[in-house]
Amino acid sequence: MAYYVMNNSLVFCTFLDATKAFDRIRYCKLFRLLNKRGIPPCIIRVLLCFYTSNLFRVAWNGVMSYYFLATNGVKQGGVLSPVIFTLYIDGLLVRLAKANVGCYVGICSFSVGGKAIEFVDFFTHLGHVISSDLDDCRYVANRRVVL
Repeated sequence: MAYYVMNNSLVFCTFLDATKAFDRIRYCKLFRLLNKRGIPPCIIRVLLCFYTSNLFRVAWNGVMSYYFLATNGVKQGGVLSPVIFTLYIDGLLVRLAKANVGCYVGICSFSVGGKAIEFVDFFTHLGHVISSDLDDCRYVANRRVVL
């Protein structure tokens, strides 16, 4: 951001809350897409075993559930998860780009849902503050601190 500001250019950032997105990946579709992308079958088999053979259980209020298999989703915090998610949604992003819909900055700043994009002076993402004035120290926990 500093590069563009120093060169007298505007910088815009848009953040999408995709908190549950990793949980929505369907395995059948994922492995078809990986195959279609030309990923070697031996890698697909390893990923297939990795994702379809893990047992999970839920702890709630001190009580543990029975073990169960996950039927969809990639691992939260997994090193490969962002890459797999990107491959999974790539087709959607290509179709959206071709459809000429989405977010526009300037005169027509609306999201796909028809709601206006909110412009803010700062935004906290993964614990890091991104601010419009490039002074991240002035913003703490979504509150502006006057120094």
